[in-house]
This record gives sequence, C-alpha cells and structure tokens, in this order.
Amino acid sequence: MRYLLVLCAALLTACDRDQPVQSSTQLAPAALEKQSELFRQGVEQVTDGVYVAIGYGLANSIMLEGDDGIIIVDTMETEEEGRAVLAEFRKMNRTGFRGGLNS
Repeated sequence: MRYLLVLCAALLTACDRDQPVQSSTQLAPAALEKQSELFRQGVEQVTDGVYVAIGYGLANSIMLEGDDGIIIVDTMETEEEGRAVLAEFRKMNRTGFRGGLNS
C-alpha cells in the first residue's frame, strides 16, 4: 500500500495545479445520465483501506487509505459530485487528504 501511495504522489507532483480545466462539451449523453439514477448512492468497503463510492455520478470513485492520508481515484465528473463523494469519504476517514488521481 505504501508503494501505491508513493507512486500516486509522484504522479500528482507532475500535475499543473494552476490551469483549471474548462470544457464546453457535454459530459455524457442523457441516456447514460438516466442510467446513473438507478444506482443508490453509498460507499462500500472493498477490502482493508479501499472504499468505493457508487451512484454519485457516471463513474465510481475510490478512496485508498494510507498511513498518512487518503488518495481519491477518479474524482467524478463535476465539482459538485466530487465534493459530495469527498464528504462521504471524510465520514469514514478523517486523516489528511493527499491527492486525487483521474484515470
């Protein structure tokens, strides 16, 4: 787990934080958005230190717990969805947020 956190941290240092991403394209077709409504929102534990948030957007988001914080994999499609998922993950783990990774 520690090596995974080191790898994710190394990848995140290469990200440019000064340039917000602006997109004018539609994120998903209406049919795909409607399908997402079928899933109940919630967080499930997959194994020790690994949780998945389901039903908050078009994709799932994963929280990886490390010794000194958490990393969120796939931070959702919108800021609103991302904040909702982070709030749910925070209920399960109050350690420091180390970073996010979009796959």
